[in-house]
Amino acid sequence: MQEWKTEKLKVIFKMELVRIFTAGNVDDGKSTLIGRLLLDSNALSTDVIRQVTEQGGGAPNLAFLTDGLRAERSMGITIDVAYAFFRTDRRQFILVDTPGHEEYTRNMFAGASVCDIAIVLMDAHRGMAKQTKKHIEILVSLGIKKVIFAINKMDLVGYQETVFLSHCEQIKAYLNTVSAEFSSWFVPVSALTGASVVFIGESMPWYQGETVFSLVNGLSIEAEGSSEGVIEIQGIGNQTVYAKVLSGVIRPQATLYRYEESVQLPSFFRLGLPASEAEEGTSIAFSLPENLCIQRGQRWSTEKIFPTQALRASLCWMAADEPGPTLALWLSRGTAFHPVILHLPSGIKLNALSEVDLELQEPMDMALSIMENRKEHFILVDPRSNQTVGAGTLINALG
Repeated sequence: MQEWKTEKLKVIFKMELVRIFTAGNVDDGKSTLIGRLLLDSNALSTDVIRQVTEQGGGAPNLAFLTDGLRAERSMGITIDVAYAFFRTDRRQFILVDTPGHEEYTRNMFAGASVCDIAIVLMDAHRGMAKQTKKHIEILVSLGIKKVIFAINKMDLVGYQETVFLSHCEQIKAYLNTVSAEFSSWFVPVSALTGASVVFIGESMPWYQGETVFSLVNGLSIEAEGSSEGVIEIQGIGNQTVYAKVLSGVIRPQATLYRYEESVQLPSFFRLGLPASEAEEGTSIAFSLPENLCIQRGQRWSTEKIFPTQALRASLCWMAADEPGPTLALWLSRGTAFHPVILHLPSGIKLNALSEVDLELQEPMDMALSIMENRKEHFILVDPRSNQTVGAGTLINALG
């Protein structure tokens, strides 16, 4: 029995984890789309289906599956980041439903920062809104490369192909203005009826492409470029080092580098079992190498780790108060905190997106491959109030 459980755990943890960011203007149908995705992919239990059917007065109210806050339900909108979970035979999914209102841009930014694929909805009846452009700007800022544009509510425009194509051209034109380097897919959908969400249906015979479900289940999410293996030290106890793989694949006996130091990685454990490799996002434990100073927050790489004290970053400002041109803050990245001087553009306000310069008071470990893939995320904390005042993505080292 124990052997069977161990093998089952191995299968589950081998499944690829995909995080999906969903966004759209108010009433574009994000929550309904997620509900339809869960319902038609058989991800819901009969108890949950019965509950949302009762809440919907006889028909499943799909939006209730993610609009979990009582305040959201009473107002009929999403104001917080909601999560839904399901899996197929090859992937585990976390669906992140983010608010559509402009005043909740910081919620959108936070929700999208951990995602691999984005689904951006646009109402086929209303067309592109100001917030649709804001969502695209957030994706550019965070470096999310794979984006599915779902033109929703096609049932309200008679499932017309010309309407769909017109919206596609509108989106493509805006992508060119912001230099978005996306791999983009355009899908005409009706979340209410289910057309092109999980099943193609018969309402749009002119559409020969994939459904939203087949795209998220089939798209490759491997990082582009370098296969550099990078770990971050999470903690040390009883002569054991605990680390997280941030990039690439790590194997026992690999040589890891940090500045001018190097170490041969000993055999390690993953989930309490000996492992022959560990991929991005997993955690490992190994014996502390002798005569080597390893500390929490350090980065070690199969290629190169370099120190830097000046950075350019894409920032979402999250504080209500308008700041001055420079601020002394703490930068939190992974398990490490760094004192930093933030240089801000004048007049920056709550929820604004901007490129800024960061001047660190001490060297910070950087891996080129992670920065190039826009996966170096951070938050900024005001040491006086302990409040998070900003979050962003590191773009490049300055000097």
